[in-house]
Amino acid sequence: MTRIEEDAAARDELLDDWTERGLGRRVIRSHRRPRTWLIRHTLTVVALVGAVAALGGARADQDQTKTFEDTVTWAAAQVLPAPVEEEQLSTLADPAPRRAAEGHASRVQRREAPVRWVGPTRTALATSCYGTRDGRAHRGTDFDGETGDSARSIGAGTVVQAGYRYSNAGLTVVVDHGDVLSMYAHLSRAAVRVGQRVAAGTRLGAVGATGNATGSHLHLGIARTASLSGLWNALVNPVPWLQARGVAVAGRCG
Repeated sequence: MTRIEEDAAARDELLDDWTERGLGRRVIRSHRRPRTWLIRHTLTVVALVGAVAALGGARADQDQTKTFEDTVTWAAAQVLPAPVEEEQLSTLADPAPRRAAEGHASRVQRREAPVRWVGPTRTALATSCYGTRDGRAHRGTDFDGETGDSARSIGAGTVVQAGYRYSNAGLTVVVDHGDVLSMYAHLSRAAVRVGQRVAAGTRLGAVGATGNATGSHLHLGIARTASLSGLWNALVNPVPWLQARGVAVAGRCG
């Protein structure tokens, strides 16, 4: 056997051994970062090419050179991954920009979401309307409820009052919604504190009969002001105000 035949046989044996060991499959299953993975296996290709070149020898004729080139092409195809676009590679290597863009889109959607308003009780059943009652002004709407039932914030805002501020109203909670205050009176218990941020539907306390009340119910007042001291002079009818914001009010005041 000539030197060229011996070198070719040794080269074929080496390549068959690499194929049987599944080198290509192990490399393709690599879970390293794309940039590190690419550098590492590029070096592997260089080493493989060097080994094949050494086995080929400098005395290979034209036919042997063609065989050598085909071998290198096959080896590279087993080791190198499919081409990856530059933009795709940068995104895989550093997902932070993509996460930042998604977070920005989410914040924009939250800012553009419509304001949500709900009834002050679960049933939103009005039992006594805004206006004159027994010859006296009734500056709010009474909603049906048993002692202990939840009194809910009609919208998102900040609690600015929780306690006995107004004698006739008993235990009250007042929520500031920006340019409007909502007052929840005659509560048996408060479940929030001043300065607390609340969402629409948050439990503010429990329905009761504290203050000037003949029975358990929730008195809701809506004032077009941001000042606690000006609340009583700015009270409006809660029912049409709620209905204009998509809240259905049951009972004879609706």
